[in-house]
Amino acid sequence: MTIDAANYVNFATVTTTNATPATVCGNPLGAGAAVTIVATVVGKETGAAGVGYVIVGTFRNNAGTVAQVGTTTALHTAEDASLAACAVAFAISGTTVNLQVTGIAGKTIDWHGTLTPAPQA
Repeated sequence: MTIDAANYVNFATVTTTNATPATVCGNPLGAGAAVTIVATVVGKETGAAGVGYVIVGTFRNNAGTVAQVGTTTALHTAEDASLAACAVAFAISGTTVNLQVTGIAGKTIDWHGTLTPAPQA
């Protein structure tokens, strides 16, 4: 994972070969902070199929407990038919908001993800 402190951008890659969620990258959330995060993800199967997603979520850290405010909004979903079972989601782990992808059993998919949070309030 790479964190671009000047622009608050986190980006990384991961490969899936099954339908188990995998973490691409994460954004730590400081105590008392709130943030809206835009996640952009593209996946390319070995061969020709591809997928792309853009999702947005808002999160807050109240006394060390991170929770999502409202629900995740999908701004863009594009999937070749053979990858329609893929998924992307936010997942909270401790005080970090992670970007997770879920592939398909028996298909090797290379994922590239970017988290762009608004500066934490």
